[in-house]
Parts: sequence; structure tokens; C-alpha cells
Amino acid sequence: MDAITGDTNAAAIRDEGPDFLFTHLDQVDAVGHAHGSASTQFLDSLRSVDREVGKIVSAVDARAAAHPGETWQIIVTTDHGHTPTDGHGGQTPEETANIVIARGSAFTAGAATADSLIDLTPTALDLLGVPADSALDGKSFARTRR
Repeated sequence: MDAITGDTNAAAIRDEGPDFLFTHLDQVDAVGHAHGSASTQFLDSLRSVDREVGKIVSAVDARAAAHPGETWQIIVTTDHGHTPTDGHGGQTPEETANIVIARGSAFTAGAATADSLIDLTPTALDLLGVPADSALDGKSFARTRR
């Protein structure tokens, strides 16, 4: 399914240039639940999803080159980690860890944030020019921060 999702998203970027696109690639999570993060299946799923993310990034790069007036930002994240032998459900560092990769002119290369999950919504709102509710716990990590 993730290959279909990657292809569909790449086509939408190429053909339509949406202002905002949210997608979900589930293969790594499903395999993590079934086999754990130390399994060969998990590594294979990471490689597979990396190819799908690569398709999407390539589509963004091609779109940006063809439409230089458009500004593209990419955020890739996980929602949690996994234990080496099975899924998650606890509060161990392996289970609560996540990864955020942000690419584009709004982000500082090599920058890190300790609270990446709570910062995703304020960052997306910031990029869209929408004021974030002050009740949100996180803060934008985009350089466009208002």
C-alpha cells in the first residue's frame, strides 16, 4: 500500500501542486508491531518507505524547478518508536522516541528540537500563515516563525 501512496502523492505534487499535503506511510509501524525494531523485516520496511519518501521528495524537487514561484517545505516524522522485539505501548525511551526531518527554506539545516511531536502542529500552522492557538504546548521550529 505504501508504494501506491507514494506514487499517488508524487503525482498530486507533479500535476496539482497542492498547498498542503498530509500523507501516512504505515509499513514501518505495522512491521514494528509484528516483528520489533531489531528485526530484518523492520530494516526492510525502513528501506521500502525510504524509497517512497524519495519519490515524494523527487516530485517536490521537480515541481519546484518547474514552478520557481512556489515555495516547498517537507516535514517527515514518526509518531513513536518501537521496542526491539515488539511494538509499543509503554513509556520507555525506545517507545516514545520519534524522528522529525524538515527540509526547505523555512528550516535551519542541522537544527534540533527536543519536543518534536508537540512542535509539529504549530510548525504546520506557521508555514500556512495561520496563527497558532496559545493553548498549544509546542512552538514552531520553522524560521518563518511569527
